[in-house]
Amino acid sequence: MFPNNAHQIRKWKKDYFICLIMGVKKLSGIKPQWFSLVLGTLSISLALYVLSLAFSISFLFALGEYVFIAVLAIFWIIFVLWIYRYVSSPSYLRSDLSNPETVSFTALLGVLFYAGAFFYITYFAPGETQVEIILYIYFFMYIFIMALNVLLNYMVYSGKVRIENVNYAFLIPSIVMGGGIILTSVLIPSSYFSGDMALLTSIYTTTLLGFGIFVFQFIFYGTAAFFSFMMGRKDPASMPTTMLPLGAVSMIVINLMLIPTFNSLKIFYFPESFAETISLALWGVEIIYFLVGSAVLFSGIRKRVFLSAWAFVFPVGISIFSDFLLWDYLRYFFIKIFIFAISILLLIYYIYALSETMGMIFSRRSSGN
Repeated sequence: MFPNNAHQIRKWKKDYFICLIMGVKKLSGIKPQWFSLVLGTLSISLALYVLSLAFSISFLFALGEYVFIAVLAIFWIIFVLWIYRYVSSPSYLRSDLSNPETVSFTALLGVLFYAGAFFYITYFAPGETQVEIILYIYFFMYIFIMALNVLLNYMVYSGKVRIENVNYAFLIPSIVMGGGIILTSVLIPSSYFSGDMALLTSIYTTTLLGFGIFVFQFIFYGTAAFFSFMMGRKDPASMPTTMLPLGAVSMIVINLMLIPTFNSLKIFYFPESFAETISLALWGVEIIYFLVGSAVLFSGIRKRVFLSAWAFVFPVGISIFSDFLLWDYLRYFFIKIFIFAISILLLIYYIYALSETMGMIFSRRSSGN
């Protein structure tokens, strides 16, 4: 209904500018949690990429490329605003480094790089110089994510984290630690570094170390978060993290399915049949976690969770990729159908998370951006 007199017009303009100013103010103080929006949007590109390969639809591949370009733009906007927050108020850096949940979401930078570099190589086929730069950034990012994992563990062991404050967001640095294989799987089998065995061994070793750290930390933090939820003292904003175990199990499957591609290096040998068997067994765990996370979403959809809603989205994207790898090995038709169904739900969850984010930006209340 449009305003029909001067008083209503003035009131409408006032409300509009108040909402706009509130939105700009919130965006100027962006926290690492905003990277989940980027990862959620990247999941759409991932789903289009997977569907294009599984169903042989070239149009979806091209559409996924355009979405990826949009993701790059969104990332740099958020990244610059995030850095600006620390430059304008250096005290925020100390505050964020002492907050375990903020530290956890900062680790999303790692998986954004791994997945982003994977798609950059896939969509644009860069030259050797560009790939070498990507490799150097990989090693830097690996050390960065390792440092965040050490920091999070230090906060836990130094008594700065209470069990009732633990949720599945604590899994993020661990998941990212195991996410390096998304990138290294396209670097090692290629001819980019075929003549440098020491470099290839370093890439492979860091991949395996990351996988080992990830698996055991998933067991520890996953158990602690599950126990914390059983204590029944969780605020609505933490409920979307119940989808994160799906991302963790999916990342285990991704590692199991991709590690055998490194067998050509003849450093270690990982049997493909073992990887397929364990991955199919874990696929059942993925389904359970997906159904549980979806049930939590639909049962609490009336509650405003704002930016936390993206935790419902990006784990589903990780699951789609792991499902595709499993289908690519086994070629079971029901896995292919599941990929299609979960991709549709990913889009629905994405729209929901986007609406929550827009509601947060333009609401007059503070929402803990």
